[in-house]
Amino acid sequence: DAADMRLLLKAERIGLLSSENKDLFFEKKKALAEIREILNNRRAGAAEIAGAGLDIRFTGKTLSQILKDPDMTLETLLPILPELNSYRSSWLRHGETDIKYEGYILRQEKQIARFKKMEKIKIPESFDYDKLNNISKESREKMKKIRPLTVGQASRISGVRSSDIALLMVLLEKKND
Repeated sequence: DAADMRLLLKAERIGLLSSENKDLFFEKKKALAEIREILNNRRAGAAEIAGAGLDIRFTGKTLSQILKDPDMTLETLLPILPELNSYRSSWLRHGETDIKYEGYILRQEKQIARFKKMEKIKIPESFDYDKLNNISKESREKMKKIRPLTVGQASRISGVRSSDIALLMVLLEKKND
């Protein structure tokens, strides 16, 4: 990433990062990409599955799909993947963790994007909360009292329902169209 590169160059320039550590960072980043590519592109055949003592239900799945099983570890898959033995064990663990948790990470990134969007939707100072007929009385009263500046602020008010925030967003977006 360009952002990683800028940060590394800045750290190196001010003396926080040696060139050896910078090189190691890029070596690790490259290795993680290679590990991910191997696991994403390689499918397990019936003979490999049986040879590794794995459940037959994994036959035909990519190794990254198999790795997402909670009971599966990369170490269990190493007999199928001798080419991974050339990577550092810490990098293999990192790659395993990345693959196992990528669904959670994507969900968090979507949630962060949603929060950022909500912070950008301004609520006019003169906004009449009494026009929000379909929200709960508790949410309406709390927003009238606190007078949040953005939808993001409104969403953090204790007792304000997420369904009420959704209605507020729809109303504000309609006004901005």
